[in-house]
Amino acid sequence: MQREFGTLLPWLIVEAPADQALVAALKMLVDDGEAEAIVLAHEQGRRIILDDRRARSVARGLGVTIIGTVGILVRVKRLGIISALKPLLDELEAHEFYISEGLRAEALRLVNESV
Repeated sequence: MQREFGTLLPWLIVEAPADQALVAALKMLVDDGEAEAIVLAHEQGRRIILDDRRARSVARGLGVTIIGTVGILVRVKRLGIISALKPLLDELEAHEFYISEGLRAEALRLVNESV
């Protein structure tokens, strides 16, 4: 986790997956952090946040439930935590986060915002 964020986050509990053989196998398909996260989600029966297409495919193959960044933003908009989705999507794209036109249009439709 420290490698990902550059600092330790005191409120975050870091766990290692038990099945290191599966982690090693998945590292041949996805990056190290994704491999560990997928295996941990699989072991604990948890949903995982993944945006990378290949990592999502690997996780699905193990029966792991997936949500992406855009899916999370749709949920928080529906819960009233944010007032508008479009500006956040614009901000993500401005920072080189790829969102397909189809996904963008569907997300905005789901929260009743115009494209």
